[in-house]
Amino acid sequence: MGAHAGTYSTYVADGGEDGLVLATPIVGGTYLPIVPGAPVRVEYSDSGGTYRLYSHVLRVARGPLPTTVVDRRGRVEHEQRRQYVRLELSLPVRFAVTWPIGVYADTDLPIFSGRTRDVSGGGIQLVTQEALRPGTELALEIKLPEQTVALGGEVVRLVTTIDQGTHKDYVLGVRFTGPQRARDKIVAYVFAQQRLYIKRGLRAD
Repeated sequence: MGAHAGTYSTYVADGGEDGLVLATPIVGGTYLPIVPGAPVRVEYSDSGGTYRLYSHVLRVARGPLPTTVVDRRGRVEHEQRRQYVRLELSLPVRFAVTWPIGVYADTDLPIFSGRTRDVSGGGIQLVTQEALRPGTELALEIKLPEQTVALGGEVVRLVTTIDQGTHKDYVLGVRFTGPQRARDKIVAYVFAQQRLYIKRGLRAD
Protein backbone atom coordinates (compact mmCIF):
# COMPACT_ATOMS: atom_id res chain seq x y z
CA MET A 1 0.00 0.00 0.00
CA GLY A 2 1.13 3.62 0.00
CA ALA A 3 3.62 5.13 -2.46
CA HIS A 4 4.52 1.80 -4.05
CA ALA A 5 1.05 0.25 -4.02
CA GLY A 6 0.92 -3.13 -5.70
CA THR A 7 1.08 -6.88 -5.13
CA TYR A 8 4.53 -8.44 -4.86
CA SER A 9 5.70 -12.01 -4.27
CA THR A 10 8.17 -12.70 -1.48
CA TYR A 11 8.98 -15.20 1.27
CA VAL A 12 9.72 -15.22 4.99
CA ALA A 13 13.48 -14.90 5.45
CA ASP A 14 13.48 -15.03 9.25
CA GLY A 15 11.37 -14.40 12.32
CA GLY A 16 12.45 -11.56 14.58
CA GLU A 17 11.25 -10.73 18.08
CA ASP A 18 9.45 -7.58 16.97
CA GLY A 19 8.69 -8.25 13.35
CA LEU A 20 8.30 -10.54 10.39
CA VAL A 21 11.45 -10.54 8.26
CA LEU A 22 10.59 -10.71 4.57
CA ALA A 23 12.89 -10.83 1.57
CA THR A 24 12.52 -7.46 -0.17
CA PRO A 25 10.61 -8.07 -3.45
CA ILE A 26 12.36 -7.55 -6.78
CA VAL A 27 10.52 -5.45 -9.37
CA GLY A 28 11.91 -4.92 -12.86
CA GLY A 29 15.32 -6.27 -11.85
CA THR A 30 15.71 -3.97 -8.83
CA TYR A 31 14.64 -4.21 -5.21
CA LEU A 32 11.40 -2.49 -4.27
CA PRO A 33 12.37 0.91 -2.75
CA ILE A 34 10.18 0.50 0.31
CA VAL A 35 10.91 2.69 3.36
CA PRO A 36 10.30 2.42 7.13
CA GLY A 37 6.79 3.45 8.10
CA ALA A 38 5.25 2.37 4.79
CA PRO A 39 1.83 0.69 5.24
CA VAL A 40 1.73 -2.93 4.05
CA ARG A 41 -0.65 -5.85 3.84
CA VAL A 42 1.01 -9.26 4.05
CA GLU A 43 -1.02 -12.20 2.74
CA TYR A 44 -0.38 -15.90 3.27
CA SER A 45 -2.55 -18.76 2.02
CA ASP A 46 -2.72 -22.42 2.95
CA SER A 47 -5.34 -25.17 3.07
CA GLY A 48 -7.10 -23.35 5.91
CA GLY A 49 -7.66 -20.15 3.97
CA THR A 50 -6.02 -16.75 3.56
CA TYR A 51 -4.45 -14.78 6.40
CA ARG A 52 -3.86 -11.02 6.11
CA LEU A 53 -1.67 -8.86 8.34
CA TYR A 54 -2.31 -5.10 8.07
CA SER A 55 0.75 -3.36 9.46
CA HIS A 56 3.75 -1.17 8.57
CA VAL A 57 7.45 -1.50 7.84
CA LEU A 58 9.69 -1.21 10.89
CA ARG A 59 13.02 -1.14 9.10
CA VAL A 60 14.80 -2.12 5.90
CA ALA A 61 18.14 -3.93 5.83
CA ARG A 62 20.36 -3.60 2.76
CA GLY A 63 23.26 -5.95 2.00
CA PRO A 64 23.55 -9.08 -0.19
CA LEU A 65 19.99 -10.12 0.68
CA PRO A 66 17.90 -7.02 1.38
CA THR A 67 15.11 -7.65 3.87
CA THR A 68 12.03 -5.78 5.02
CA VAL A 69 10.89 -6.11 8.64
CA VAL A 70 7.13 -5.78 9.14
CA ASP A 71 5.63 -5.11 12.57
CA ARG A 72 3.85 -8.31 13.61
CA ARG A 73 1.51 -6.44 15.97
CA GLY A 74 -0.84 -5.28 13.21
CA ARG A 75 -4.45 -6.27 12.58
CA VAL A 76 -4.94 -9.85 11.38
CA GLU A 77 -7.82 -11.16 9.27
CA HIS A 78 -8.61 -14.75 8.34
CA GLU A 79 -10.73 -15.71 5.34
CA GLN A 80 -11.69 -19.37 5.39
CA ARG A 81 -11.14 -21.18 2.12
CA ARG A 82 -14.33 -21.99 0.23
CA GLN A 83 -14.99 -25.68 -0.39
CA TYR A 84 -15.35 -26.34 -4.11
CA VAL A 85 -16.72 -29.33 -5.97
CA ARG A 86 -13.89 -31.14 -7.76
CA LEU A 87 -14.48 -33.21 -10.90
CA GLU A 88 -12.22 -35.40 -13.00
CA LEU A 89 -12.07 -33.43 -16.26
CA SER A 90 -9.47 -33.40 -19.00
CA LEU A 91 -9.21 -29.89 -20.48
CA PRO A 92 -6.40 -28.34 -22.55
CA VAL A 93 -4.21 -25.89 -20.64
CA ARG A 94 -1.63 -23.36 -21.84
CA PHE A 95 0.59 -21.71 -19.25
CA ALA A 96 3.63 -19.52 -18.73
CA VAL A 97 5.86 -19.25 -15.66
CA THR A 98 5.61 -15.72 -14.23
CA TRP A 99 7.68 -16.32 -11.08
CA PRO A 100 10.52 -16.87 -10.52
CA ILE A 101 11.40 -14.63 -13.46
CA GLY A 102 14.47 -15.66 -15.43
CA VAL A 103 14.20 -19.38 -14.72
CA TYR A 104 12.75 -20.21 -18.13
CA ALA A 105 13.55 -17.06 -20.11
CA ASP A 106 15.11 -13.64 -19.61
CA THR A 107 12.62 -11.72 -21.76
CA ASP A 108 9.61 -13.29 -23.47
CA LEU A 109 7.90 -15.99 -21.43
CA PRO A 110 7.69 -19.33 -23.26
CA ILE A 111 4.30 -21.00 -23.44
CA PHE A 112 3.91 -24.59 -22.21
CA SER A 113 0.99 -26.96 -22.58
CA GLY A 114 -0.73 -29.60 -20.52
CA ARG A 115 -4.11 -30.94 -19.53
CA THR A 116 -6.19 -30.93 -16.40
CA ARG A 117 -6.62 -34.15 -14.46
CA ASP A 118 -9.36 -32.68 -12.31
CA VAL A 119 -10.88 -29.22 -11.92
CA SER A 120 -12.53 -27.19 -9.16
CA GLY A 121 -13.22 -23.53 -8.49
CA GLY A 122 -10.14 -23.46 -6.26
CA GLY A 123 -7.60 -25.09 -8.54
CA ILE A 124 -6.63 -27.94 -10.84
CA GLN A 125 -4.41 -30.94 -11.07
CA LEU A 126 -2.21 -30.13 -14.07
CA VAL A 127 -0.57 -32.87 -16.13
CA THR A 128 2.50 -31.57 -17.96
CA GLN A 129 6.02 -32.56 -18.95
CA GLU A 130 7.39 -29.54 -17.07
CA ALA A 131 8.80 -30.31 -13.59
CA LEU A 132 7.72 -27.21 -11.67
CA ARG A 133 8.52 -26.65 -8.03
CA PRO A 134 5.98 -25.65 -5.36
CA GLY A 135 5.79 -21.86 -5.19
CA THR A 136 6.10 -21.42 -8.95
CA GLU A 137 3.55 -18.88 -10.18
CA LEU A 138 1.78 -19.33 -13.49
CA ALA A 139 -0.38 -17.47 -16.00
CA LEU A 140 -2.97 -20.04 -17.06
CA GLU A 141 -5.36 -20.40 -19.98
CA ILE A 142 -7.88 -23.20 -19.49
CA LYS A 143 -9.89 -24.06 -22.61
CA LEU A 144 -13.52 -24.81 -21.82
CA PRO A 145 -15.82 -26.06 -24.61
CA GLU A 146 -17.29 -22.59 -25.24
CA GLN A 147 -14.64 -20.20 -23.89
CA THR A 148 -11.07 -19.87 -22.69
CA VAL A 149 -10.55 -18.72 -19.11
CA ALA A 150 -7.37 -16.81 -18.23
CA LEU A 151 -6.28 -16.59 -14.60
CA GLY A 152 -3.28 -16.90 -12.31
CA GLY A 153 -2.13 -19.98 -10.45
CA GLU A 154 0.49 -21.21 -8.00
CA VAL A 155 2.00 -24.70 -7.88
CA VAL A 156 1.38 -25.99 -4.36
CA ARG A 157 2.59 -29.59 -4.61
CA LEU A 158 3.81 -32.42 -6.84
CA VAL A 159 0.99 -34.99 -6.72
CA THR A 160 2.69 -37.79 -8.64
CA THR A 161 4.99 -38.61 -11.56
CA ILE A 162 3.86 -40.81 -14.45
CA ASP A 163 6.50 -42.66 -16.49
CA GLN A 164 5.37 -42.61 -20.12
CA GLY A 165 8.40 -44.53 -21.42
CA THR A 166 9.78 -41.81 -23.71
CA HIS A 167 9.16 -39.07 -21.15
CA LYS A 168 7.72 -38.33 -17.73
CA ASP A 169 4.48 -36.54 -16.99
CA TYR A 170 4.23 -34.54 -13.78
CA VAL A 171 0.88 -34.14 -12.02
CA LEU A 172 0.94 -30.82 -10.19
CA GLY A 173 -1.52 -29.38 -7.73
CA VAL A 174 -2.17 -25.78 -8.82
CA ARG A 175 -4.11 -23.28 -6.70
CA PHE A 176 -5.93 -20.48 -8.51
CA THR A 177 -4.85 -16.99 -7.44
CA GLY A 178 -7.44 -14.93 -9.29
CA PRO A 179 -9.26 -13.02 -10.53
CA GLN A 180 -12.48 -14.13 -8.82
CA ARG A 181 -14.54 -13.47 -11.96
CA ALA A 182 -12.45 -16.02 -13.86
CA ARG A 183 -12.74 -18.54 -11.02
CA ASP A 184 -16.52 -18.09 -11.05
CA LYS A 185 -16.53 -19.19 -14.70
CA ILE A 186 -14.69 -22.37 -13.70
CA VAL A 187 -17.18 -22.96 -10.86
CA ALA A 188 -20.14 -22.51 -13.23
CA TYR A 189 -18.67 -25.00 -15.71
CA VAL A 190 -17.89 -27.59 -12.99
CA PHE A 191 -21.43 -27.36 -11.61
CA ALA A 192 -22.88 -27.68 -15.10
CA GLN A 193 -20.84 -30.85 -15.67
CA GLN A 194 -21.83 -32.19 -12.25
CA ARG A 195 -25.52 -31.72 -13.08
CA LEU A 196 -24.96 -33.48 -16.41
CA TYR A 197 -23.29 -36.45 -14.67
CA ILE A 198 -26.13 -36.70 -12.14
CA LYS A 199 -28.71 -36.56 -14.94
CA ARG A 200 -26.93 -39.42 -16.72
CA GLY A 201 -26.66 -41.40 -13.49
CA LEU A 202 -22.88 -41.08 -13.33
CA ARG A 203 -20.84 -40.47 -10.22
CA ALA A 204 -19.75 -36.84 -9.73
CA ASP A 205 -17.74 -36.21 -6.55
